[in-house]
Amino acid sequence: MLEPLWQAGETKGENYAALYDQTASRDGRPERFGVDGDCTAPGVWTPTAQEDPSATDQWRAKAGMPPLAEYAAARSRACAH
Repeated sequence: MLEPLWQAGETKGENYAALYDQTASRDGRPERFGVDGDCTAPGVWTPTAQEDPSATDQWRAKAGMPPLAEYAAARSRACAH
């Protein structure tokens, strides 16, 4: 439902990406954008499994999001403990 709005520029790509990944996760499918993940060690955030890791950054760029490595580095700062 949100995809056509994203394609028409009526919502941000980040909104679509978050909803897509949360829905995929809930349905037991891999994510596309790498929005969700967990702290897997002190200072290390790891994204949830991706449907196509080689395409994740392309999807993120299309949605106006930074590369997954940059996003993971920022999220990792919150994994101090």
